[in-house]
Amino acid sequence: MAVELVREDVQFIELCGGFEAIWVGKVIEATGGDIPVGHVGFSGGATVARLVKIFADEQ
Repeated sequence: MAVELVREDVQFIELCGGFEAIWVGKVIEATGGDIPVGHVGFSGGATVARLVKIFADEQ
């Protein structure tokens, strides 16, 4: 998806905190480092677990 966004002239990608930090590197690698990639972070596994529950409850 990130590669397609770059092809469509997106100039910046911001990943939400639901993505682990490793995905920032994967997106940068996939896009060749041509655009900035930001990442919102959440501290601690308990916080991420709560996010997972919120999204699971919405389905």
